[in-house]
Amino acid sequence: MGETILNEAQMAAVSHRSGPALVLAGPGSGKTTVITHRSVAIAKEIQSPGRLLSVTFTRAAGREMARRYCALAGISRPKPVEIPVYQTVHAFCNGVIGIYERASGRHFTRMEDGAGKMQLLTTLYTQINHLKPEESTLAQIQGLMARHHQGPCDVRNFDRIQAAYEAYKAEHNLIDFDDMITMALRLLQEDTAFCKEISNRFDYIQVDEAQDLSAAQYELIRLIAPHRNLFVVADDDQSIYRFRGAEPECVFDFAKRYEDCARYDLTQNYRSTGSVVSAAAKLVGHNEKRFTKDLYTTRPKGEKVQVRIFGSGGEQTTYICDHLGKWPGSQAVLYRNTVSALSMRLLLTARNIPYTVRGGIESIREIEPLWMILEGILAGERHAGLFVPGPKKTYKEMMRRGRLQALRQDFERKGVQQRYLSAVFQFAELLVSLCATWKECVALLSKMEKGEKAPCENAQVILSTVHSAKGLEFDTVYMVDLVEGEFPGSGATIGDDLEEERRLFYVGMTRAKERLFLCYPLKRGGRWENASRFVKEAV
Repeated sequence: MGETILNEAQMAAVSHRSGPALVLAGPGSGKTTVITHRSVAIAKEIQSPGRLLSVTFTRAAGREMARRYCALAGISRPKPVEIPVYQTVHAFCNGVIGIYERASGRHFTRMEDGAGKMQLLTTLYTQINHLKPEESTLAQIQGLMARHHQGPCDVRNFDRIQAAYEAYKAEHNLIDFDDMITMALRLLQEDTAFCKEISNRFDYIQVDEAQDLSAAQYELIRLIAPHRNLFVVADDDQSIYRFRGAEPECVFDFAKRYEDCARYDLTQNYRSTGSVVSAAAKLVGHNEKRFTKDLYTTRPKGEKVQVRIFGSGGEQTTYICDHLGKWPGSQAVLYRNTVSALSMRLLLTARNIPYTVRGGIESIREIEPLWMILEGILAGERHAGLFVPGPKKTYKEMMRRGRLQALRQDFERKGVQQRYLSAVFQFAELLVSLCATWKECVALLSKMEKGEKAPCENAQVILSTVHSAKGLEFDTVYMVDLVEGEFPGSGATIGDDLEEERRLFYVGMTRAKERLFLCYPLKRGGRWENASRFVKEAV
């Protein structure tokens, strides 16, 4: 089985064969190692490795599992028939639809990718609401559509947007990722013979990240496993995609529906220090809808989880940039929304510190309030006499005369969220403090954008949303902007929504291997903030 030494719980899970099994795998517990070892063991026992289907959450995860399988099995140049089938649920469903298309003569055009759907939704939202949507709003729209939501919701004119989106797809004979799931499920449910043909292809099915399955995905996987040889790997504490349609309740249903389901708990964390594991376990223990687990590590306690409080968002940014080179190894700055990265991106650029951004990026050219502020600074230079004021002085004068407050109120009336505006104004404050002229301001912004178009692959500093950092690990982690409205997000302060917010915070904490800093400012962009309740719950 290779040189990897498996602990008792891992070995028990690897040895499981027939019947349903639920593996609850905590952060850094070696779940991929378990899946890989089990795959190699099963492949030796069955007629063809291809009769083992491993469902992964992302294509990247599938590629990594295939790579590790080949390394463990000693296969240098694998042929498809020599390894298990590694596919995402969407890829599998796309294959099912393809079989149907060839048999029926019908054809459906797939939307190019997730970006294509986001672009279309952005266009429709803008046309209907006369305002460009924020990233969080687009994510909410996608989640509502994935759950087939009907009736009132927080998204302005959601019903009209959804109707326009469905009409566009029908007109162009398009199917998106969500359609792939629902269409494949319908085909399997309505045609028993077809369902049998698909399910007969596999003797064993493994599912990774099962807590992120939607109800339709979960039902589809159950349909293609009449043999009940379902090996489900999940961590209900890391379910953070309800906004995309994920239903963490599926994991609880699996344990109830399959009464003979074997359960294996992988609770030893090999990644993080004792201090990080203890604080993270304390936090997530506040959730009620979860499997009880004894999360632990045999690693040293290490450095205490640090809480850093700053007078302003600018102080927070400066502190982190000052300390990034202090610690060895990989370093990450994690945040809830992409707008929180603006100031960090700017100061890193100004200091010529290489970095890479994950999880989307706020386009500078599309931040309208910023350019209106810069217009005011340019006007201040043009109308100056002998002594031209610097950007910082002009900015303060605009603030003194109430122009910035009026600008902020104008955008609030247009529906732009206060959280977003606070980050933008904080960004503007930092920009004007770094530059001596309007021209320098524009040049620094241009330098920042240019550098991000050709990111440094070996950069030791990673800026990422918590969602995009899931599955990754870093020696040092700074979680920033930990304030109410960000963690938990606005409108997510009770019930299932609050518990998901707490899980998201937990995911961010458990990315840290050696050091974890929980950071929040008392003020951002001129607006007072309240510390996230999760900081107190964790430490």
